[in-house]
Amino acid sequence: MTPLPEHEGYKEIIGDLIKDLADELELDYESFGSTTWKKEATLAGSEPDNCFYFENERAVRGRLDIDFAQDPPPDLVLEIDITSKSLDRLPIYARLGVPEIWRYDLGILKIYQLRAGQYQETDISLTFPSISVKGIPSFIVKNIVLGRRKLRQKFRVWVRQKIHQKNNSA
Repeated sequence: MTPLPEHEGYKEIIGDLIKDLADELELDYESFGSTTWKKEATLAGSEPDNCFYFENERAVRGRLDIDFAQDPPPDLVLEIDITSKSLDRLPIYARLGVPEIWRYDLGILKIYQLRAGQYQETDISLTFPSISVKGIPSFIVKNIVLGRRKLRQKFRVWVRQKIHQKNNSA
């Protein structure tokens, strides 16, 4: 099935904002886009809309030969649900061992964390616990008319403000 421009647009915008967030928090990362991931031992395979390594970035840095038989799964998977829903794929991601999934659907970002072999919805990201990432869709809606470059600039300012607020309240 050919992805719709709406699907690809949100995939790219949210993917860029994840990278901007990592940059502002000084987190190293690797992004592998919509790579098809397979794990023969659990008979699981999926192709996310985007995926990222943060905690396990060093294990895959500079590599193009990742093998789930020996390498960790991505730390974060992004799914954009426009025409098809990714909920049916959650058990597959669980068998792959993906710790966190972000699901964007109808302007709402839902965060799922893998706990005891099943995903549970949560308000806090494992990857970015200090920032309320569920605010990303409302940020996008308010700023999308600015264009991609200005949206990303405003997002970085927003992240810096959140970091500053967090540091001053601690």
